[in-house]
Amino acid sequence: MSLMAISKNNVFVCKGSYVDCYDYSKHTILQLTSETPGEDETITDIVISFNEKLLAVLLPKTVMIYELPSLNNIKKIALPRSASKIRFEEKNSKIFVADKTGDVLYFELNEDGGSKLLGHLSLLLNVLQTNDGKYIITSDRDEKIKVSCYPNTYNIQTYCLGHKEFVNHIELVPGTNGYLSSTSGDGTVKFWNYIDGTILYTIDTYMDLKNNDGIKQEFSRLMDEEGIEINSLPVDNMNKNKTFFVLISIRP
Repeated sequence: MSLMAISKNNVFVCKGSYVDCYDYSKHTILQLTSETPGEDETITDIVISFNEKLLAVLLPKTVMIYELPSLNNIKKIALPRSASKIRFEEKNSKIFVADKTGDVLYFELNEDGGSKLLGHLSLLLNVLQTNDGKYIITSDRDEKIKVSCYPNTYNIQTYCLGHKEFVNHIELVPGTNGYLSSTSGDGTVKFWNYIDGTILYTIDTYMDLKNNDGIKQEFSRLMDEEGIEINSLPVDNMNKNKTFFVLISIRP
């Protein structure tokens, strides 16, 4: 699977263990290698800091931090367990890691070691901090989006409930305060007020996308071969910049 991260001055595209870096004047290729013997070196996430001065790349059990625009590697973080998602803190001094046991860990960029911030009872698929720094929002394999107060994450603000399958991607809606978007294996894109957990709008990719009958039929055939009944086209990824979203559905 390809991954993308976009900022005002840079575009990063990942596939396998390579990162293609574009800064509108030159093209650079990074190849990542793990220092953990036997670790899969496939990149699983990439993210740019709020101030656009840092780039973080996630291998299954390693986080690599690079300075921008120089692309100097300034830190390597060895993780205790495989992770699914990384995000910078809004002050750019920490990085949050969602691991596959259901915990969110955080690591200070200027210190060694990390700490547990909060947990789910299910595999975590995404994490982010709101622009005002007040909340940590997490999503998991069991249909839930949890909004926790930060830094006292034992105080839960609300849950955003309405998806019928795993919630694999969450993003703040650009140019707004208090609004969140999410995508799921149920084939929907939902928009929320994350302060009170209410659904504002739903896009159903199975019903709303035109001219996708061929995709539906082929995907259904592949799932039938696996013995899986489906009623939707699961959304695999979602990228955004300040003005628009790009939605990418799983294709056979």
